[in-house]
Amino acid sequence: MRGTRQKPKKRDGLNPAQHRALLVLLSGKSPSEAARAANVCRQTVSEWLHHDRCFMDALHAGRQQYVAQVRRIITESAVEAAKLLRTTMRSRRATPGEKIRAAQIVLDKLPELDALEKESEPEWDDPDPPGLG
Repeated sequence: MRGTRQKPKKRDGLNPAQHRALLVLLSGKSPSEAARAANVCRQTVSEWLHHDRCFMDALHAGRQQYVAQVRRIITESAVEAAKLLRTTMRSRRATPGEKIRAAQIVLDKLPELDALEKESEPEWDDPDPPGLG
């Protein structure tokens, strides 16, 4: 029978079972699967998810790292894709249809680029931010 007896916690505030459960949850699996991997009951994982601040913070931080990593990969891929489109438009071997299609893709993405630039602009509470007036 699985116990809920807590093992000593590490410096990050999580015990070894919590670390195992955390890795399983961050891989996209269910709390039930995390409980099996951590050798605890499903209710214990539920308690960690809803009441253990260290566990909740670690899960949130892990998810943020994952999103940041995916965002970096997508950004790098977008740069490669833009370069490929430019190469296609400049290629002597590309057909006119291929060049037009590459150019159309670039032009279609311009509004999204404008929206992205606006998202990254700082928001000022003061209508006259310091150093700009």
